[in-house]
Amino acid sequence: MKQQLILIAVILLLTACTTKQNISCLTEHLPVVINHELARDVELLSAPLMAGRKAGTEGSVLARKHIIERFKHLSIPAYFSNYEQPFDLPNGERGVNVVALLKGSTLPNKIIVVTAHYDHLGERAGRIYLGADDNATGVAAMLALARALVDNPPRTSVLFVATDAEEKGLLGAKALLNQGVNIEHEIVFNYNLDMLGRAKRMYFLSSTGKQADLSQQIFAIATICSVHRRFHRDKVTGRQVDYLRASDHWAFAKKDIDFLFVGGADHRDYHLPSDSPDKILKQQFSQISRNIVEIFLLIEQQVQSQYSTG
Repeated sequence: MKQQLILIAVILLLTACTTKQNISCLTEHLPVVINHELARDVELLSAPLMAGRKAGTEGSVLARKHIIERFKHLSIPAYFSNYEQPFDLPNGERGVNVVALLKGSTLPNKIIVVTAHYDHLGERAGRIYLGADDNATGVAAMLALARALVDNPPRTSVLFVATDAEEKGLLGAKALLNQGVNIEHEIVFNYNLDMLGRAKRMYFLSSTGKQADLSQQIFAIATICSVHRRFHRDKVTGRQVDYLRASDHWAFAKKDIDFLFVGGADHRDYHLPSDSPDKILKQQFSQISRNIVEIFLLIEQQVQSQYSTG
């Protein structure tokens, strides 16, 4: 994988996908139910009952149960026993990834891994770090993508992974890669979703290796459905964010697996108890989630083009 990276900051315009344009968003007519499920998933995962979803805690167990029930409801089979892939944490406790597989119709042995970490920071000094944007939104968007693909089955197999212990150093993603998928499966791409519910500006970070022209097509989607600008220092926090190493896609990049990361910039509630579900920009989040589905279709198209022999 060439270590060339394209970073596009995207200011989403809710009215960008209109009938005035020659090219409309592919996801324009997705079921309205997805909007309700997005909000419900974010609210449940960031509820005080979840106690901040810190890896190895009871709150993490509750969050995991919710995600598993959602996969069961969508009739997407477990990849590991009971959907769970346990792994050791440095403190002697156990982290657990939630993993489900939607089998592809034409390339069942090639896998696109969709990741979104479900863990957060737990409780500190008696205060719950709710983690609505970070990263209940990513998990909710992943589940919305799963629903869309159940209704329109993929040609390439899709492994949905709600990773644990991302906040502790991408440990869930590393465990998935180090413990390995079944020998008959090959991971060909990672699509990573993180913090999608607050930013007016989204970041698309892509490797340009085997999928050399994917970034150009992502850019085209950004042009259709949004206005784009180049990356710059975060205005809220003042810090320069290294998006290559910022989330689970970095674990895949280090294994020479092509990836696309979609995420938002930091905001004033980042890693604070005030990252609550009432602050999610619901209309924007809904549009972003639809774009997430549309971008996946491009990823799958690229994979099909690369690996199909007939």
